[in-house]
Order: sequence, then C-alpha cells, then structure tokens
Amino acid sequence: MKKYLCIVVMTLLVSGCAIGPQYIDPKPAGSGMALVFFMNSYDTQGGFWGTDFLINNKKVVNIHMSGYSWVYLNEGYYTVGASNLNVGKKIEAGKKYYFAYRQHDFRSGAYSGSYKTELREVDPIKGGEYIKEYRYTPSDLEVLGNINAQRI
Repeated sequence: MKKYLCIVVMTLLVSGCAIGPQYIDPKPAGSGMALVFFMNSYDTQGGFWGTDFLINNKKVVNIHMSGYSWVYLNEGYYTVGASNLNVGKKIEAGKKYYFAYRQHDFRSGAYSGSYKTELREVDPIKGGEYIKEYRYTPSDLEVLGNINAQRI
C-alpha cells in the first residue's frame, strides 16, 4: 500500500499540475474593489515549478499549470506580471478581470521545442468559462488593497 501511495505522490509532483480543488466561487469584491483572477494555462512547459504572479512587482501567488487564483484590488492602475512579462491595467471597482499566462510551441507541425510565452488579459466571459476547468491555489495575499496603485 505504501508503495502505491508513494507512486501517486511522485506522479503528482513530477506532473507539475495544480492539485487544489476544482473551481471555487469567490466572494464578491467589497465596496470600491475589483476581483482579479490569474490563470496558468494547461499547456505550460516546465510546469513542475509553477509561475509567480505579481501585482506591482509584489508576488501574490505561485500557480502550477491548470491552476488559478484570485485577489481583490482597489481601483487604480496596476502592473500585473508573470515570468518576466508585464501588463499594465486600469482596474475599476465592481468588475472582474482575468489574466492568463501560457507557454506554447509556436511552430506548426511536429514538436519543435521552440516556445513562446505570453501574459494576456482574457475576456471576462471566456475567462469565467475557462477557469472552471482549473484547480484553485490560494493567493499569498488575498486582499491586497491599494499596493502602490495610482488612483483613477
């Protein structure tokens, strides 16, 4: 029995997949705040290590492939980052935002080993659909408030 348990644990560690619970519905953002989601795409190469997601250069969470998390932010202008990529975004209270990180083989045909990384904002409707297939990872700082945000 111990042998099988060890095999299962090692398989999960080597696969690098997020192992948290399936989608968890977050509480609505408080007054003057927005709900911001982060997703690490299923096609990430080297997913064993996970990807750090940052807000204004401050680490918020490390997410493995097929994983997601969220934070609440006050209105303001923020820099959202993942793996040396950054997106500047004006965040408005009462809205939801989705940011996705992925690595993918950018050449068509057979496996080429050449990867492109991207961090992009995803349409809220599509983001809400995608995220339900991912696994939840709690953020290090669920409520960030106004961390050096520029006021709107």
